[in-house]
Amino acid sequence: MLYLYECAAGAEFEHEARITDPKLTECPVCGKCTPKRLISGAPRVQFIAGPSGGWSSSGYALTEPQRKAEQKLGRKVIPRA
Repeated sequence: MLYLYECAAGAEFEHEARITDPKLTECPVCGKCTPKRLISGAPRVQFIAGPSGGWSSSGYALTEPQRKAEQKLGRKVIPRA
């Protein structure tokens, strides 16, 4: 999951970790404080269609990097909402 943290100096940053991983105890921004994990909205998830095309189109336009990913992977990429 992608967690949002706030440093005591006011900087916000994201940190990717498993749900079972412990919270950060040392700030990677300042190296001094214990950052505070913030509550954010829905988790950020990107769905990629399987070989059988199991996911339907979300109706959102693909960005250039997503179009390139589709070409490279040879399958459909469903963009984030």
